[in-house]
Amino acid sequence: MPKSKRQRVVPLTETRKKGLERKTSLVEEVRSCLEKYDKVILFEYQNFRNKKMKEMRESLTDSRFFLGRNAVTAKALGTTVEEEAAEGVHDIAIRMKGFSGLLFTNHSVDEVQK
Repeated sequence: MPKSKRQRVVPLTETRKKGLERKTSLVEEVRSCLEKYDKVILFEYQNFRNKKMKEMRESLTDSRFFLGRNAVTAKALGTTVEEEAAEGVHDIAIRMKGFSGLLFTNHSVDEVQK
């Protein structure tokens, strides 16, 4: 008699989980950027285009962008006053929703907006 296929669990994807190591390394990177850079700019984006992002990265070569993973990034900054990694950054973590990113830079806000 043939073997029944009803009892098998069939995976729909072949992807592997990212794991705890990747999340902890992201938290460490964000916290090291807090010490290294003077300013943290929270920005929201719509209709994301790689060409525009590439231009921004090339113009701000000495800055660091973090896109996506809002929950992990917010935890790295600290969501309450007691947990915050630097003074006043818990306000940024609270505002991270939807399509948002962080820019760590030493440039002024006027230079970045150009």
